[in-house]
Amino acid sequence: MITGDPKPGRALLGCGNAVRGTIECMFQWVRYYEDGTSEYIEGATNPEYVVTADDVDKYIALECIPMNNQGRQGKVVRVFANDQRKITVASNKNYFKFQDLINDDYQQPPPISDADDSYDLEDGLRIEGLMITGDPKPGRALLGCGYAARGTSTCMFQWVRHYEDDTSAYIEGATNREYIVTADDVDKIIALECVPVDNKGRQGEIMRIFANEQKKITCDPEMQQEIDNYMLAGQKSFSASLLMGTSNEPIIFYLGQYKYQILINSGKKLYIFEKYSSDLLIKIPQGLTTKIVLTRPRGSSLAVDFHDVRHWMKKGRQKHETTCASM
Repeated sequence: MITGDPKPGRALLGCGNAVRGTIECMFQWVRYYEDGTSEYIEGATNPEYVVTADDVDKYIALECIPMNNQGRQGKVVRVFANDQRKITVASNKNYFKFQDLINDDYQQPPPISDADDSYDLEDGLRIEGLMITGDPKPGRALLGCGYAARGTSTCMFQWVRHYEDDTSAYIEGATNREYIVTADDVDKIIALECVPVDNKGRQGEIMRIFANEQKKITCDPEMQQEIDNYMLAGQKSFSASLLMGTSNEPIIFYLGQYKYQILINSGKKLYIFEKYSSDLLIKIPQGLTTKIVLTRPRGSSLAVDFHDVRHWMKKGRQKHETTCASM
């Protein structure tokens, strides 16, 4: 089955129940056209896929090839997203009217007529009071807000990750006003780029604002202490679930210095035992802070849910934080 919201910028996730000796799967997302033709979506070989503008008015499917522990492959299993209907844009086309976020105390500037093109051309579309609110910690939400001015009616968003070497990269799928900080953002600087748009579709200049006062994203002190303890010990086990449809498999996810293991049946049976390698990839799907997609060297992928997002210890009660620690 495929879960998730089939709209541009949103994440889809393929999941199911491994049976008859299947231990892993190879994935490929496919785009189908009205004329009956289809094409593989380049690079879309994980169970998680972020819908793009190229998918609008197309049908999207996930093809899965089951494999056993000897590498033998089964028949291709195909499932369609969106009940085999075309992908459509959201009603707001991933735009957001900033007026909905303005505090009542905000002083609205004089209204500008939509017919006053000379004003727009001379002064440009703008967002007044553009800011980012929220707690810039892994697992928490950031929210862009401001006031639409000078003919602006809607806005396009893109969250960006900035690195120490002055390079930057768009965060895949992060095209809404809200963004969930992930472990991938730790030690990076996060910004929101906003393009104002008027009711005729004309775009203004890109506006950029940084989260966390343009400082690097860090973990909570408690979370960082837990990670430091795990690093010092050289190992850690987490209770998690292997995403396999409605009957998800409880697992123990073990991280060591040179290898990782996945155990099933209450930790009694070894499911996966592998050394780390440059071909092993871990991805956190956009907006799914407790989940990871593990892509193995042979190209197969596993989706794992670590359940809780925060790790706090209060009055003897413990909740597990795995967003940063699992990395």
